[in-house]
Amino acid sequence: MKRILFFYFIILCLNFFAQEESVKKETEIVKEEMPKEYDLRYIYNKGDVISYSLKVENRERLKVSGMDMGEKIRKTIINFSQKVEDVDENGNGIIKWKYLSGSYNDIKVDLGEKEATIKMNSKGEILESRGLEEMSLEFFKIIQKSISDYIPGFDRLPIKIDFSKFDSNEFNAYWESFRPVFPDRKLKIGDTWEKETILPMIFKKGRIIYTLKNFEENKAYISLSIGRRDIKVSGEIIFDIEKGKLIDQEFIIKAENIKEKVDFGQFTQYKEIGSYEISGTIITKVKLKEI
Repeated sequence: MKRILFFYFIILCLNFFAQEESVKKETEIVKEEMPKEYDLRYIYNKGDVISYSLKVENRERLKVSGMDMGEKIRKTIINFSQKVEDVDENGNGIIKWKYLSGSYNDIKVDLGEKEATIKMNSKGEILESRGLEEMSLEFFKIIQKSISDYIPGFDRLPIKIDFSKFDSNEFNAYWESFRPVFPDRKLKIGDTWEKETILPMIFKKGRIIYTLKNFEENKAYISLSIGRRDIKVSGEIIFDIEKGKLIDQEFIIKAENIKEKVDFGQFTQYKEIGSYEISGTIITKVKLKEI
């Protein structure tokens, strides 16, 4: 009798452990089936310093007032640092941007060691700024050089626009467009979000569409595109979730069959420069990378 009872006890134990193992496996399967969510946020720590290189390559085939100007290729590189001066009670970073060096078509450009201070939230939005008008002026001087390919001597003309009269915050949206802005929610692989922005170098508004493509070794891999027929944008972003910082971003802007009338005279003291009709194709490759 004791042997029979012991035998039944063994069977009950085996059944119990089998059921426990089955429940455990079912729980693991459910966990595997549930998509993981990721919180993409910029993280600011007082004293942190990151240096970036912004590289912009332009390839253009344009007609200016009907005259074929041939293919033009130019490359601009701007290196800058950002230092977290402080972090406020809401977790916003008070960041100082500083020009380090620059070049235009491999020729060194003096950027005047300009600095700007911005307040940026964890999503990547610039809330406030000081000094962006001066940094933007240096950037505009480089654009002047590119225009001189079509209008000889344009880069030597005095600029009519007084950047010092602009409020720094008027430039926030443009500088914000060089890096991703994240939504106020957690994301799963395949999730998308959108951001209305000003396209770098094209200076046109567009709605950037971001997609979280993959996650590997604490890094989020994100694709981006734009929903416009006249302008195509495609690119990839690598973002370190653990450290809360952008590592690499590269995208290509392709504007085909553009047709614009631009009054270059409004930018200088010489009104006789006049208006020009510009048409053709512009391909711009933008790369922002930690160095």
